[in-house]
Amino acid sequence: MKVSIKKFVQGKEVPNGMTKKEALKVASVRATLDLCEGKIMKVTFVKKGGELSTMTCRTDASVGLKGGKSTANKKGGQITVYKMAGVNSSYRSFYGQNVIKIECGKQLAVFE
Repeated sequence: MKVSIKKFVQGKEVPNGMTKKEALKVASVRATLDLCEGKIMKVTFVKKGGELSTMTCRTDASVGLKGGKSTANKKGGQITVYKMAGVNSSYRSFYGQNVIKIECGKQLAVFE
């Protein structure tokens, strides 16, 4: 789902009942992930239960996907990544509005 930041700023589009602030944060997180261009990164976020979690992952992975495309539901700010954890590697998702920071190479993005 591509979302225009300009539309959020103008208040015309806020998907799935998110606040404008949450929607803008999700758009910023997605833009940051796009800048990583599929490289390995660390994402720190708050889980649904309030627990802090850090995941080593990457976007743009096509391991085990039919046709190389993800069919994961991306509604409500949900972002799907490929978690890199040796034998336990798998696709995981987190909510963009819960992201605290993204480390990609020597770059660090911190979100409020």
